[in-house]
Amino acid sequence: MAIHDPRILIVDDEPAICKNCVKILTKMDYEVKYALNGYDALKMLEAEPFDVVVTDLKMSNLGGMEVLRRLKGTHPETMVIVITGYASVSSAVEVMKMGAFDYLPKPFTPHELRSVVHQSLVEREILLQNQQLMQKKVRLKSFSHQLIGDSPKIKKVVSMVQKVAPTDSTVLVYGESGTGKELISRAVHANSSRKNKVFFAVDCGTLSDNLLESELFGYAKGAFTAAPVYRKPRIFAVGKHC
Repeated sequence: MAIHDPRILIVDDEPAICKNCVKILTKMDYEVKYALNGYDALKMLEAEPFDVVVTDLKMSNLGGMEVLRRLKGTHPETMVIVITGYASVSSAVEVMKMGAFDYLPKPFTPHELRSVVHQSLVEREILLQNQQLMQKKVRLKSFSHQLIGDSPKIKKVVSMVQKVAPTDSTVLVYGESGTGKELISRAVHANSSRKNKVFFAVDCGTLSDNLLESELFGYAKGAFTAAPVYRKPRIFAVGKHC
């Protein structure tokens, strides 16, 4: 759903046509403005957003074809309807290829204008919703994990992994044996900036107390004989038997 009343811009070098279109469309609760040439229209589009632009094809000061071309380069989500008193198959095909939503020959009735503008707004809403769905799919696809389940608790764990993985913080995962601590650790690693580096699991029960402390919390250069350089803490999954 739009968060504002649809905003329509009429572009025509005949003031009477602009004012008539404004009168017709404001009855649909649209916010309608107009420009008398293509240059003014582009300036208005730079200053404020419009959902639909209804532009004449032939104007003495920057025609509708150029307005359409520039608009689709800077505001591809804006729907463009081209109107003209010199309708031809070739011009209709050309503007449609350039990305116009529709082509409306003059003279047109109020019903025809309201109908095509309404249809363009419906199409725009569908396109925006599809874009949002695609962006959501990309985000979901980019998050890699092997956690299986659809329960609220599993979803909470996945959400926590999504939040912590991109950060550079130390992560401690703890829990009973068999609860999936290593899977969580691998999910954090797979979605971190270190995902292209090696991940390996260590059985803490095989490490001495001093070595375990160094592995868990890192160490500073010179802390002990075999510590020539500083090393940050690693990500560990800790069980009750460690």
